[in-house]
Amino acid sequence: MQHNPIVEEIHQIRQKMLAECHSELDQLLDRLQAAEMQDHSRAALAVQAQADALLSLARLWQGQRKQAAARQLLAEIYGWFTEGFDTADLAEARALLHELG
Repeated sequence: MQHNPIVEEIHQIRQKMLAECHSELDQLLDRLQAAEMQDHSRAALAVQAQADALLSLARLWQGQRKQAAARQLLAEIYGWFTEGFDTADLAEARALLHELG
């Protein structure tokens, strides 16, 4: 069987196009992964900010002798989390829950 230069050139062009497509796809996937990580970080920061505000509210209610409301609020906040219990905020929430009974 003879080598057909046109067929060989077509195969070379096809290989080059596939390599370029792979490269572009890899770049798109990298950008998508980076955007997902940023979204996750933003969501985590929003939850943390909300938890901080509610912890402050619970401390205020404790000072106003609204222990039951403060305890209920803290229990709800504490229930949001599945990890990070060794962080300062969650340790503070746990201690305040303990104080409130």
